[in-house]
Order: sequence, then structure tokens, then C-alpha cells
Amino acid sequence: MGATPALELRGLTKRYGARTVVEGLSLEVPAGSIFGLLGPNGSGKTTTLSCALGLLRPTAGTARVLGEPVARIHRLQGRLGVVFDAAIALPGLTVTQNLAYVRRLLGHRRGRTDGELLEAVGLTGHARQRAGSLSLGQQKRLAIAAALLGEPELIVLDEPLSGLDTLGVRRMLRLFRSLREEGLTILLSSHRLHEMQTVVTHAGILLDGGIARTGPLDELLGRGAGRHRFTVGDPRRAREALLGLPGVEEVSVVEEGAVVEVRLAGVTASDLNRRLVEAGVEVHASEPGVETLQGLFERLVDEREAEEVASGAWRVFRAELLRLRVTRTTHLAALFLLVVPALHVAVSRFLEAAERIELARRGREPLGLDEGLGWAPFAEAWRIGLALAALLLLIHGARSVAGDRDRGYLRLASTRTATRAALVVGRALLGPLLVVGATALTGLGALAAASAWYDFGALVEDGYTILLPEELRAELVPAALSAMLALLAVHAAGLLVSTLARGATLAVAIAVALFLAFDLLEPALGDAAGWLFAAYSPSLVDGSAMEEFVGMAHGYSDAGYPEARLRMSFLLPAPQALLLVGLASLVLGRRRL
Repeated sequence: MGATPALELRGLTKRYGARTVVEGLSLEVPAGSIFGLLGPNGSGKTTTLSCALGLLRPTAGTARVLGEPVARIHRLQGRLGVVFDAAIALPGLTVTQNLAYVRRLLGHRRGRTDGELLEAVGLTGHARQRAGSLSLGQQKRLAIAAALLGEPELIVLDEPLSGLDTLGVRRMLRLFRSLREEGLTILLSSHRLHEMQTVVTHAGILLDGGIARTGPLDELLGRGAGRHRFTVGDPRRAREALLGLPGVEEVSVVEEGAVVEVRLAGVTASDLNRRLVEAGVEVHASEPGVETLQGLFERLVDEREAEEVASGAWRVFRAELLRLRVTRTTHLAALFLLVVPALHVAVSRFLEAAERIELARRGREPLGLDEGLGWAPFAEAWRIGLALAALLLLIHGARSVAGDRDRGYLRLASTRTATRAALVVGRALLGPLLVVGATALTGLGALAAASAWYDFGALVEDGYTILLPEELRAELVPAALSAMLALLAVHAAGLLVSTLARGATLAVAIAVALFLAFDLLEPALGDAAGWLFAAYSPSLVDGSAMEEFVGMAHGYSDAGYPEARLRMSFLLPAPQALLLVGLASLVLGRRRL
């Protein structure tokens, strides 16, 4: 059995109505330690201490102080000392009179004398001074002296450094160290991470009412594991030399530009030192890096925000998925995407039959393919279906955020379940599902209709085989994948429009205008259009890979998508989709809901 913790919390929860201030908090303050309960203002530090000391009744959970449950904390008598943020002293009494008053009030007869207390807190020369004339730092030290009355084993201080100047902070930290050397356990709550790192032996980092990380300070900071520092003559050049190297995860310039700190993963410091020298950077010193509480805190905040966005986005995604499943508009859109390609094939078949009848009447033979006639109508119908899918995806994205903002759903979700970034990301997650569904429906409709009237064998003209079925399939698959990636970016563009527009109607109008505008502007943009995802999306008039496949399916000798352009169609749309989602999140974060 280990030593009894000076303070122990298990599952501590405190709610005020629907608002949860502290939730499921558990921690132990080891005896003989200086424990820092650290976190930003509003994270629940004071509420946690108030519940732990019996000043507030927790909604759930238990607390024990020096082995005693909170309900019997009065039995501790002089074993516990508490100093609150606002120092309590009777301003009309002198320092020693204040100590005498507290001694009688609490019934302390043993322990340090007044002289020993004042010497311990550095107030020896102020014994006869009235408390009202003391500085803020001196009043705090007087409060600590009062907490040291009796024979305390645990001292609890709430924001002990608030309002102190640099000299006052140094004196206070020195006092904490000396008290620990005397065998006391000290629990400090503070948001000042830099100063706390110099004095605490253990820490618990509090975020949004819960413990994000707790333990001995050395373990929390990892003694700088995975970090290394180089003192260099030219930090900017050093950073450029190290960025992007295998095994280098992060490079930052610290200490007013004199030191470059590197986070390592699979590379040694000597390798980096050699790289710096090869790059002409003068290296003055090299030493293991030191993690800081501030750095740990910022990393935990980043992780927490990422978790909140991920969990909120997943909830938004599930809600939007449910809405898609039960909404009549979704069913009509799906039917539309299935039927239109099939109708296009049927119309093409009718026009082809009419043309053959007319040629036969004139006594002329039809030109074109003799076999494999199904590929061209199938590809053309699928391309048109995908163009319509692009328009519907753009409209869906444009209505998504703007429509919910009009109906008040965004305000409801952002105040209860999700961050604003999650509201966008959750809808963006629907993009892949919608794209796959639209691609499958349009392809299925085109294939079913074409298979009813045509064959899908090799392309044969005048007895000459132009392309085999496997060659056509090998060209069709990358063309379809290219179109799907572009459609993802199209949906993301709709989301950005949705966050920018003031209403759903305006958002849809802008989306439709953009869809038509690119077809009109693409010739004028020339080669520059190839850097935009829209150049690879099927549209009413397009130069996408699907359009080129249609030419191949007709047996045209000059048809074929350039390999360089195909690579661009795979590389550009996905990053641009992510960029558009990020911009939409940023815009919504700044908009009034």
C-alpha cells in the first residue's frame, strides 16, 4: 500500500442546471508534493477546489482530504490550511492582531509562533503594520501565514500569483519551495504555466471541466524526449535546411531567434548537425530539448479541439445521413439520376434507328462501327448523368449550411453539440457518399439501357478491330475515378458558397451561376483552367476524361486523354476540396448564426 494521498478526487461532477462545470474529474495529490492544478480561466479550477474542500456540494463523485471524507473535513482542524484568491484580512488590525484573531477563531494552540510565521512568509518587519496598508503581495503572504497556524500538512492556494509583480512572484515561489522542504504538501491552482513549471513537482491540466493530463512533472514533460536544440548563427537558414528532411516532424525558432528546436522521429541529432554544417550553418551548441508546460498545454488544447471537431462532425454526419434517407427530395434526385441516362440511351437508339431507316431509303450504307456499338451511347449517357450529378451536388452543398441557418438548426447545433467547424466538416463527410451514390446510379441507368439494345464487344469497323473490351475498360475506370474526385471538390465548393451566402435561395442561385460560368470562361482561361478542379468535372460542355472516353467509344482515332492531364485530374481536386472545406469552416466561424 502506498502513502495516503493528501487529496483524492473520484468522478467529481458539478452541474448548474443544464451547464456542466466539472465532469468526471479524478486525481490524486501525493503527500509531500507541490501539485499544480493548472488550466485557463473558466476551466473549473475554483469549482473543483470548492467541491474538494466542502464549500460546494458536488452533483456526483467523492473527495477525501488527508484521508477524511469532505463531510468530516472539520475533524482535520489545524492539519489543513486554505488561501483563497482574494486574501482575507481585517484591515483595521495589525499583522500580529490578524494572526491572533485567526488563531482564536480556529482554536489553534500549537504550532509556530507569530515570529516564526512572519519570518517564514517574509513579513517580520511588518508585524505592527495594519493589514489595510499592506501591498497585495504582502496581504497574500499574511493569508499564507494564517493558513500555517496550527500544524498543517496540506496547504491549498487558489490563484496565489494573481496580481503580483515579478518580485512578488519570485518571493512567493521561493516560499512554496521552503514550505515543501519542511514537509508540507501544497496544492496550487493557477493559469500561469511558466511560473508553475519552476516550482511544481506534480501537475494536473484541467480543460473544460475535465483532467486532460495528470502526473509527475517529469513524466508529463517527458524530459524533452524526441526534441533537440541547436544554437546556430543563422536560424532562418537552419530552419530551411532541416524542414522536410526524413525523420524531422517539426522545426521552430525559439529564444528570440538564437535557437532552433527540432522534434525528432527516427533521425539522430548528429545527423541533423551534419546536415546543418553541410548547408553552411554555423552550429554553436547542441543539446536535448526541454518540453514546457505551455507547449504541453497548447498541444492538449489542439488535441481537444481536434477531438471536438471529429466527434461533432460525426454527429452532424449521422444527422445529415438520416435526413438524406427520409427526405423525398433525395429519393426524387436518385430516381432522376437513374432515369435520365437511361432515357438518353433510349433517345439515342431511336434517333439512330431513324437515321438507319433514312439511309436505307436512300440506298446508302450507315457509316461507323459494325460491332461494339454499346460503348458510345453508354459512355455519353453516363457523362451527361455525371454532369447533372455535378449540378445537383453543387446545389446540395449550397443549400446545406445556408438552409439550416435559415431554419435555425445551425444555431441549435452550435450551442449544444458541435463546433462551427464540425458543422461544415460533418456535411463535407457526406460528399464521398453522395459522389459514389451519384456515380453508381448514373452508371447503372446508362449501362442497363445500353445493354438492352447494344453489345459491348470489341470496337470493329470494316472488319478491323480498333479496341478490345479490356482496353476500353482500362480507359473507363480512370476516367470515372477522375470525374468522382472532381465531384468531391464540386460539393465542397457548394459548401463554401453556402457559408458565404445570406440565404439558401441566393446560395443556390450563385451555385448554378458558377456551374454555367466555368463552361463559358474555360476557353478564355486556356491552360490556367487546368489548375482548377472544375476543368476535370463532367459538365454540359466539358473536356473531362469522360468526354474523351466518349470519343474513344465512337472509335475516333484522335481520341484519348493526355497522360499529364489525367495525373493532374487525380492530384488537384482532393487537396482543393480540403482547402474549400477549410475555408468554409473559417467563414462560418466568423459569421453570425
